[in-house]
Amino acid sequence: MGFASIQRFNVVHIPSCFGLWLLKKYDHNTKTFNMGNRVVNITRELVNDVLGIPMGSKEVTEMKRVSYKNAVVAKWRNLFGVGSPLKKVNEVADRIISSDDNGRMFQLNFMVVYNIVMCQITKMNTINM
Repeated sequence: MGFASIQRFNVVHIPSCFGLWLLKKYDHNTKTFNMGNRVVNITRELVNDVLGIPMGSKEVTEMKRVSYKNAVVAKWRNLFGVGSPLKKVNEVADRIISSDDNGRMFQLNFMVVYNIVMCQITKMNTINM
């Protein structure tokens, strides 16, 4: 699927402030990442080389928040028990590893882990149900 390089990320040891640090160092106007003594131009080719994410012509757009009543969301939330205590990101990662599912639930679990590690900071690595 093009995500092989992400497998090397150690989810347990990535600090929760990593995403904020990256955000502060990135200039969206010039598409550069300032590392102090070096400035890196962020291009789609570089993102492809580093993360293995395919380079398509389709832009990523923000979607409206999905309702908890949505059938797919309800099914995913039921995997972890809607009323149960907040789950940690490594519990979702363990579910991915132990499952032989490669369908929609695998995709949702993968995107939850990726989003928490790379995008959304949560307290104590809990998932945002």
